[in-house]
Amino acid sequence: MNFRKATLGDFRALNTLLFESQRMHANALPELFSISRTVIPYPDYQTMIHGSNFHIMVAEEHGKLIGYSITELTATSSGIGRSSSRAAYMYYLGVDTSHQKSGIGRKLFEEVKKWAIQNKAKTIHLNVWSFNQNAVAFYNRLGMKEIGKLMAYELH
Repeated sequence: MNFRKATLGDFRALNTLLFESQRMHANALPELFSISRTVIPYPDYQTMIHGSNFHIMVAEEHGKLIGYSITELTATSSGIGRSSSRAAYMYYLGVDTSHQKSGIGRKLFEEVKKWAIQNKAKTIHLNVWSFNQNAVAFYNRLGMKEIGKLMAYELH
């Protein structure tokens, strides 16, 4: 098992893995997610790979990508009643279904934590949809705490 920073050459394999998650989200919340084989368009991926605020890690086994994390260093702005701070926002963390529950996700999260600390982030944030109870349980086991809820009201 090898954990490393992603390269431009990982674009197709990473999007293939991301598609698994995208399909699950689109099936659960079709009003919010579309099914697209290219979850991250190439120009956006290039920006992420070359940008200093992004950290893309992959896990590979025998040359095949089996896990990933995509995180961005962000600054929360001070506003009405809020203070500013640096945070690492984890957009994606996923492991191929055939390799889940083998410690790969935990190791990827540990790599995100190291990177966030090196970049002076105070917290790691992410969004997890309530239908995805496996992910909620996983993040709870990692020590993450719920700090809010995104709510919706459908207008017909």
